Amino acid sequence: MQHFNKYRSYLLSVMIVFVISMLLLAVTIWNHLLKSVESNQHGWLFIWLCLAILSGIMMLVITYNLYNEKKLKSYIAEVKESERKGIFSESEVIKENVNDIKETKDINVKEAIEEFVPDIKGIKTVESFADRLLKSLASKFQMVQGLCYQESKGNFRTIAKFAFTGEKDPESFKLGVTLGGQAAANQEMMLVSNIPESYFKIESGLGKSYPKHLVFVPVIYKKKTIALIEMAYFISLDEQTLSVFRELTGYLGERFVKIMK
Repeated sequence: MQHFNKYRSYLLSVMIVFVISMLLLAVTIWNHLLKSVESNQHGWLFIWLCLAILSGIMMLVITYNLYNEKKLKSYIAEVKESERKGIFSESEVIKENVNDIKETKDINVKEAIEEFVPDIKGIKTVESFADRLLKSLASKFQMVQGLCYQESKGNFRTIAKFAFTGEKDPESFKLGVTLGGQAAANQEMMLVSNIPESYFKIESGLGKSYPKHLVFVPVIYKKKTIALIEMAYFISLDEQTLSVFRELTGYLGERFVKIMK
């Protein structure tokens, strides 16, 4: 923009010089014709003519530069508009790709769930279904110990166990009480790490060890927690596995209810 204004000021100045030189040239020619003055007028005639020609050439050059400046501004504006449209198109493509990835991820999670959740055909009791579910979770996700609780009159009692070595059955709990009760009340999957050694230990023929991670998966049906799955792990769980467990909260609800009916 500064160059554009500069050329305009130059053009105005040259036009003034051109007009003045043309006037002086005309006056000199007029005097020459009227007075028939000899060579003393010829020098001025030559000077004014050269000045007019020079200023005319400069006007043409500056006008050409102004025209190019306008073309350049127009070209820049077109490029900016083209880039803006390109960026907008790219953002739309990225948005579509993100949606596609999200849909693909949802499909993959549901497919993963279908692979390990037992079919309810032939299963007559919710205890049998919960027992098969815990075994499947252990096989699929390396769970080392698992419990399944069912809600009954405000209390959650154990209905299935996997690799549980305690002499007594786990105590029942109420909604909002203990870690399991909190997960049931929040109706969201809960991951707890750095488990204190006093919580419980896992025994096998190879010895005794303490779990590093606990996962609580509430089973929800019509906005009510009807069951809870508690899983113990020695290893850390990746985000894909946790995504599967989050989806389980609503997925298992219908299956539990169908069996209970």
